[in-house]
Amino acid sequence: MKVTYNWLKDFVEIKIPALQLAEKLTMSGLEVTSLESKGGDWVFELEITSNRPDWLSVIGIAREVAAITGKKLKLDARCFILDTRKHKRASSIQYPVSKLEIKIENKKDCPLYTARVIKGLQVQSSPGWLKKRLELIGIRSVNNVVDITNYVLMETGQPLHAFDLDKIKQGLISVRRAAASEKITLIDGQQKALDKDILVIADKESPVAIAGIMGGMDSEVGAGTKNILLEAAVFDPILTRRASRKLGLSSESSYRFERGIDTKNADVASLRATSLILDLAGGGCVSAKSTTRGKIKTQSITLKTQEVNRVLGNNYKTSEIKRILSCLGFAVKQQKAGVFNIKVPSFRIDVSQPVDLIEEVARISGYDKVLSRIPRVIPQMDTSEDQRKENMIRDILLGLGENEVFTYSLISRRRANAFGYADLELMAVANPLTSEQEVLRPSLLPGLSACIGYNLNQHKQKDIQLFEIGKVFCGNREKLSLGIAHYGSESQQILPHIRGTLEILLHRVGITEYEFIGAQDHPCLSIALIVNKKKCARLGRIKPDILERLDIKNFIFAAELDLDILFAEISKIEKKYKPIPLYPEAVRDISAILKLGVTFGEITKKIKAEQIPYLVGLELIDIYSGEQIPAGHQGLTLSCTYRCDERTLTGEEVDSAHQRVLDILKNEFSAQQR
Repeated sequence: MKVTYNWLKDFVEIKIPALQLAEKLTMSGLEVTSLESKGGDWVFELEITSNRPDWLSVIGIAREVAAITGKKLKLDARCFILDTRKHKRASSIQYPVSKLEIKIENKKDCPLYTARVIKGLQVQSSPGWLKKRLELIGIRSVNNVVDITNYVLMETGQPLHAFDLDKIKQGLISVRRAAASEKITLIDGQQKALDKDILVIADKESPVAIAGIMGGMDSEVGAGTKNILLEAAVFDPILTRRASRKLGLSSESSYRFERGIDTKNADVASLRATSLILDLAGGGCVSAKSTTRGKIKTQSITLKTQEVNRVLGNNYKTSEIKRILSCLGFAVKQQKAGVFNIKVPSFRIDVSQPVDLIEEVARISGYDKVLSRIPRVIPQMDTSEDQRKENMIRDILLGLGENEVFTYSLISRRRANAFGYADLELMAVANPLTSEQEVLRPSLLPGLSACIGYNLNQHKQKDIQLFEIGKVFCGNREKLSLGIAHYGSESQQILPHIRGTLEILLHRVGITEYEFIGAQDHPCLSIALIVNKKKCARLGRIKPDILERLDIKNFIFAAELDLDILFAEISKIEKKYKPIPLYPEAVRDISAILKLGVTFGEITKKIKAEQIPYLVGLELIDIYSGEQIPAGHQGLTLSCTYRCDERTLTGEEVDSAHQRVLDILKNEFSAQQR
């Protein structure tokens, strides 16, 4: 948004230099990005935030200048009404009254449409002062009528459009959605195909403008124009934004309509433009029509001086608060000592609650006056039982050397399919921003795999252990999931490592009865973790073709746990504390050769069923193969721990218990001890 120093002075008395004014505006939140001396004037370029459409006008910025400099905003009423005495000669000419009909298809699309018919004017070059003001802010001069619509747009923030009245078929203005087969050639020469999502201004036969964005060439005001229809309207911001994006069009008008227009401003801007046209182009205003505007609800907010000072930590006087808000256009009425009733003006669509008004006080009085203080923090412990369990699991995994990551909840459909999820299982996004954000993730594994690929290829990490806790969405179900993924140069050790991580996690949360079994219902994870007869988790190796797309040459082993199931099992566990063992334990290792297909889970289940005295721990510490291992077999190393809580075990007792373990391996699994 550009505005000139002298243009601002039309509406507010400014006695400070342009540079100082730029600093004050910036400090109040209206950032001046550049200030240029040009043509005997100063041109301010300002960065307007999306929540302040009222700043997209000279008057809106002048109102801000008045507030920060303590001056009055000068809105000369004579500039915004038709002075019938001044234009007595023009209005005495008997122009034929035009038949004009306005039809609005949908009031939501167009809440207000105002049209004024001006006849007998002369289209010519604009006077020097008008050309200069527009050119200083980067707008090219076209002719006096078009320049006036652009001038009033920049001055009031209300977009206007002038149609050549004689080119409007049968005096009909229809505001409607376009038909699928319709096209329009715009004033810049582009031809655009239209559809039902685009709002148009049409006459009896065809569209003459794209509503709120750009006019058509067929109804353009040119040198031969004698009669015009001046439009001032309000269009739906969302509809305008969608049409602008779809057509690849943007204009000063669409920029304002997209952010919201003050409905009370349309008549004011139309009268202002009409007055200037009669001054600079002659003619007479012969008729005006407007659709019925819906009732505008004025919002009221109660504001207390005590609350302003509490939030800002200052000691503002009631009179200072009233002065600031009044200067900004708020209607301020004091109900009682220290309590205001504030009526929000229609142009301040960003204000809805007391804290918004408090921010205005801070802005205008100066952020530098807000004292620096450490805020008072009252600690509150308000976590649910599931959140406490989630935090417990997170702490356990961090303690085991895992690194927590957070990945996007949206992934591409292609990646979800690669991990074995059919389209029917996926929850698709209606309007994805990119092809990589088409569906809600059905699993945490796609994100974790991509994260490993990034760390491996961009940061050259060799050993990576990641986990994530987050929501996944599959079918019509949303659930909390835990994903773990490991990558390392010693790939044969990764699966036992990730399995060991799960076992430690289960033991830490109090679950001791579980088993791992083979599972074929998942394309990547071929081992299932069963807790209390429920499939709580899966683990296994990510398919090589998936890793190839991520430029990963080695293996990724991963696990995914259903935390809803795990949390339910944790809730059933009665916590019991046992004393630390007083007596030493004995550890014996077994290296054995077993047939392929024999799992550690089967071995564990069989040995536990025998209830061997003093055996308190059984772990798998190595899986190996090679020349010394016969074909169709595998080498396993098991670690057995023996202990008694009442005394120290003798060597004979340990040997006896250990022999029973060896016998089970030999008799039940045909193991050969190495």
